[in-house]
Amino acid sequence: MNVMMVFDAVIIGIGAYMISAAVQMKNSGEISTSILAKEDHGRCTDKKGFIDFIYKKEAAFGILTAVIGAVGLVGELIMLPRAVGVAGMLVFLAAFVWFQSEMKKAKEQFLRK
Repeated sequence: MNVMMVFDAVIIGIGAYMISAAVQMKNSGEISTSILAKEDHGRCTDKKGFIDFIYKKEAAFGILTAVIGAVGLVGELIMLPRAVGVAGMLVFLAAFVWFQSEMKKAKEQFLRK
């Protein structure tokens, strides 16, 4: 087992955690500390609105993260072309930028300054 396989397994775990946190946030009605620091919870003006705005996006980003990790892991096992790994990284980076943009919108819309 090489370092990249361990890294890919960690990425899968992070994606699964994000999915779990999104589902738990929606079901409990409480904002997850994985998405917003506990100190900022008190600044939220509409907790339900914040959760409704972000939970599907967090789950989608988590799914994509887990899939990218799985593709990387499979790629290491069966030696996929390097271009597959590079493409996966580019897709992940684009999704990360998108998710951070959505988080910024959520904070601007639902958190007091």
